[in-house]
Amino acid sequence: MAHNVDTTGANVNPGLLGYHIAQGAAMTAEVMERHVEDCRGGLAVVDGRLRLAEGMAPPEEEIESGLSCYNSATYWIAVDRLLAVFGLDRAALPDSARVDAVVSRFASRIPPTAR
Repeated sequence: MAHNVDTTGANVNPGLLGYHIAQGAAMTAEVMERHVEDCRGGLAVVDGRLRLAEGMAPPEEEIESGLSCYNSATYWIAVDRLLAVFGLDRAALPDSARVDAVVSRFASRIPPTAR
């Protein structure tokens, strides 16, 4: 589990950990019910798929206020599965040039407006 330093309420929830493991996911993001003051990220349907949209800049402010869930900035990560998404394994990590190239190639797939 990884979380922002200011996510003081983060704790290991056995149910969420079990869900993450059962899904076989590389990474699972926790979300919570959105409060009025929460902004800049939440669950949204993008191109017909449920997505965690961070740092949102919706065309209309009302779109964000209509989201019911907000990102808690707590993530469950299966390191080996996440490395596999990049075509890497733990043995490749000391090769910083290879890791940099793979991450740069992966990042180039993200549309410029989303960066």
